[in-house]
Amino acid sequence: MSNHLTVLSQLERLGFPDLLLWLLTFAVVYGVLSQAKIPKSAASRAIISIVSGMLVLMAAPASLISVISMMSTNLILIVLGLLVLIVFTEASGVRLGKYEGVHGKKGQEPTRIPKRFYEEHPLEVGLVLIVLAALVFIGSGGLSLLGFQNINLGQSSLISIGFLVAVILAVLFLYFEKGEKEE
Repeated sequence: MSNHLTVLSQLERLGFPDLLLWLLTFAVVYGVLSQAKIPKSAASRAIISIVSGMLVLMAAPASLISVISMMSTNLILIVLGLLVLIVFTEASGVRLGKYEGVHGKKGQEPTRIPKRFYEEHPLEVGLVLIVLAALVFIGSGGLSLLGFQNINLGQSSLISIGFLVAVILAVLFLYFEKGEKEE
C-alpha cells in the first residue's frame, strides 16, 4: 500500500496533475476539431490541440489542477469497479426475464436471448453513473471551485451517504418487487 502511495507522490512531484490537465485539454480539443473536420489536415488539428493544452496549462490555477488530479484518480477507480461488476454479472449469467429476440436456423429450435439489466434499464444506469460522477466531483473538492468553501464533505461522509442511498434503493427494490403470488 505504501509503495503505491510513494509512486503517486512521486508522480505528483513530477507534474502528473499538470500532465493530466494537458491531456484532457488536448483530447477534448482534438476530438471536437475531428468531429467538425476543421481544419482538413490531421496534423493541423494536432498542433492546434497541443497549443490549446499549453495555453490552458499556463492559465489554470493550482487548485483546479489538484481537483482534476483527484477526480481522475477517483474516476479510474470507479470505472474499474464498474467493469468488474459488469464482468461478474456477465460471468454469473444474471439476466432479466425479457428477451431480445428469437434466433435460430431453419429447422432448429429457436434460441431466445435474455436481455441484460443495463440494456433494459439504460435510464436508471445512466442516473447511477451521473450520481457517481457528482460524488467524485464533490469528494475531490470540486465544490470549492464553484465557490462553496464552507461545505466540507470528505470521502468518508460521501461513502456513508452512498451506502445510505444504496440501502434505500435496495429497500425500494424489494418493496416494489412483483413476486410470485401464492395460491
